[in-house]
Amino acid sequence: PPSSIEKKDVYELVAHELSKLSLMERHRVNQDVLGRNILAAVEPVQLSSLGLAALDKKLLTMKEKQYYTLAQSLNSPMIKDENFRLKFARADCFDPAKAALRMENYLKFMHDNFGKDGLLRPILLTDLDKVCFFVL
Repeated sequence: PPSSIEKKDVYELVAHELSKLSLMERHRVNQDVLGRNILAAVEPVQLSSLGLAALDKKLLTMKEKQYYTLAQSLNSPMIKDENFRLKFARADCFDPAKAALRMENYLKFMHDNFGKDGLLRPILLTDLDKVCFFVL
């Protein structure tokens, strides 16, 4: 990535683009970012069941799963939670390969930034230092 791009510039660009959206469009973007895309509200139960089964199968068979394996060894309640896994499945429209990779990348990020605790539970505001809190 070019070194001339500053975080501040990125935040300003995102804020500027979001300000152009209607209230409903911003709501949809927020829902999508949170892993609750609009399709999830009307999805059949079979879709979520099949999507979770496909994701779980892919997590077992994928080669690069260092952080998922670590979370399993720690007996992480987070990765066992169906709603947690559904967020990843929905974010990638139930594509198991993409969802498994997204979940592994999330677990890597959590481990890199919060250690093993990041694999056991969602982060809390109290986990953030003053700089991170200010950025939020």
